[in-house]
Amino acid sequence: MKNPLMRFCVGALILAASTVAMALPTAKVTVEVLDENGRPISDAEAGLGCKKPNAGWGWGAMHHDPIRKQTDSDGMATISCETVNDIGVSAVKGGYYLGFERVTIESISGFGPFKRYKPWNPTITVKLKKKRNPIPMYARGIKTTIPAKGVPVGFDLEEGDWVIPYGSGRVKDFIFYFNVQTKDGGSEWDGVTAITFSNETDGIQDWYLDPDNRSVLRMPYHTPKMGYENKWSRREYSIWVEKEASSHVTALRKDQNYFFRIRSKKDDDGNVIGGLYGKIHGNISFSPRGILKFLYYLNPVPGDTNVEYNVGHNLAKEIKKKNHWARINIDQP
Repeated sequence: MKNPLMRFCVGALILAASTVAMALPTAKVTVEVLDENGRPISDAEAGLGCKKPNAGWGWGAMHHDPIRKQTDSDGMATISCETVNDIGVSAVKGGYYLGFERVTIESISGFGPFKRYKPWNPTITVKLKKKRNPIPMYARGIKTTIPAKGVPVGFDLEEGDWVIPYGSGRVKDFIFYFNVQTKDGGSEWDGVTAITFSNETDGIQDWYLDPDNRSVLRMPYHTPKMGYENKWSRREYSIWVEKEASSHVTALRKDQNYFFRIRSKKDDDGNVIGGLYGKIHGNISFSPRGILKFLYYLNPVPGDTNVEYNVGHNLAKEIKKKNHWARINIDQP
């Protein structure tokens, strides 16, 4: 092909054809934003989380390119964009917590720039929880090595550290007991972690995430007053099964959370008085080497069951030292 113009035209056609072939499908969604009582929220910021591949040398990696639009008087906003098939919907407004949902893709229709995700323009409802009374709290993500095996060791939740002589803590809020048996160089292990408390009326209780909850406020605004257990324990293990040529490892629930009460006592009539209440997001996990991890929130006001954390108003101080880290950049309420 000696004609330069002809070569240019053929090249342009090939480029155009490849561009059309690689065009991303378009998603279109109508977002309905409601409050907890089912009332529409106007002037909320609805968003469609569009994901696109990077161009050039970064092809294959993705970047987010969200499209946002204000809801009308009926709490509705229709949004569309070209995206890879991972579509998230969100909504937020001043005085409310961010809410979110996902769009289930069924199929793609059309070709090139006319490709569409099905269902086309479904109505996705996002419910927003009201900010009621967010308060300053001690909020810490703990990653630490349990300092002694086979003996009880106290942990101070206000200080975020082990009690003396293992750290700077003064009050045994959680009393951890950890023991583990290993073999084959640690490839197989069987361990138990237990938590007990200093006071009879202190304790912990499970709280499982509501499967219908689609809010960054994952737990209730207040802790329960009753239902606390004075002892908690969990066994974790990794055991090699020869017949299956695989390890059986303890599976932790992904919806696991906890409420707790510490520093409480009884009055003359046997009623619980005082006490500090708090919550734990996710699991209390440990490794065969005794590495303990948990994320907790503690209300410092005695008797107050409010656990609605005011993000950015953390009473905790960060701790960074050997085998113990308490991070405080907690961005969830």
